[in-house]
Amino acid sequence: MKKKTPKTKEPGKPLSDSDGKVISEGCVHVFGLGVRAITQITLESNYLLQNMQKVFHCEDDSRVTEYLADIGCPEVNLGYLYQEGRKRERVYQEICDLIIETAKTGVKCAYLAPGNPAFLNSIAFKLQEATARNRIPFFMYPGVSSIDSLLTDLRDSVEVTGFQCFEATQFTRLKPAVDKRVPLFLFQPGAVDAFDVGSGTRVNLRGVKLLQDTLIKLYGRKATWIVVKSAMSIEENPVISTGDMDGLLERADELKLGTLVIPGVLGQATDVNS
Repeated sequence: MKKKTPKTKEPGKPLSDSDGKVISEGCVHVFGLGVRAITQITLESNYLLQNMQKVFHCEDDSRVTEYLADIGCPEVNLGYLYQEGRKRERVYQEICDLIIETAKTGVKCAYLAPGNPAFLNSIAFKLQEATARNRIPFFMYPGVSSIDSLLTDLRDSVEVTGFQCFEATQFTRLKPAVDKRVPLFLFQPGAVDAFDVGSGTRVNLRGVKLLQDTLIKLYGRKATWIVVKSAMSIEENPVISTGDMDGLLERADELKLGTLVIPGVLGQATDVNS
């Protein structure tokens, strides 16, 4: 669905679409922040954020706070809710509830989501469902996702090789049919079945064993895997490590550092180190 382009940008004035229709003052806008803090926020999001009355986020990067202050956005940092040992799902729900309750009072609310809000972001979809239930206008705007960054770093011609991706926990649960010729990207491989705050910084060995067993059934013990990260500068190599399926559990600590890639037959034609 094509988004309407706002006409008004003056702070304090109602936000209107290209037809001049005023968007309800009590609303929720979810903006993609990109994977490298504020450096990847879009001009569209920068423009629209200046119309928001409260901007919620959970980032611990001081550049986010400085950026919001520069464009005159009242900031609400909800990072304090991420306390060690708490269930992630409960934290996500509390964040959603706080934003919805604020929007109900007639406030134009924004939530800054890491990367692209439509990818690996439970809070964005909880907000979408809650706004529908409460008949609150809801809008979502893209940002640079980890998929975008990795494709650029690896320089794969996905229009030739194809592309498959899953969140690793969902992959082990669903055990979906995959095309073994096509590169497979598994995000958050070190956090399979890790549901507590803080568990994402530690590797869940039981979860990695589940992932390894699932991949061995699909690809065999000698298939190649690669752990890649988004390179933060042109001097960095995105490849962290590589090996075969038999050795995946022994290298589990490296999985928390990036995305697990199974290159497949077509992907092996591309040099990931280039």
